[in-house]
Amino acid sequence: MRRRDCAVVLTQEPTGGLKMLAPPSFIIDGNLSVKLRRGKRDVFVWKKTEVDATPDRLNELETFRSDISRILQNASAQ
Repeated sequence: MRRRDCAVVLTQEPTGGLKMLAPPSFIIDGNLSVKLRRGKRDVFVWKKTEVDATPDRLNELETFRSDISRILQNASAQ
């Protein structure tokens, strides 16, 4: 599932619901990145490409994670 520059991989649970396979990630060149610490700064990295983990990007990713978590919880409660 993708929204703007964030994505998450979902997998089906045996009960028929969905769950996150891994934490949501920032998208770089159409691929899931990882967040790393480079010296005193955080960056998102995909292969040799990295972008700064700016407050705006971190906020977008946290909002996405929160929204996905809420949606999955509400769906499993029904």
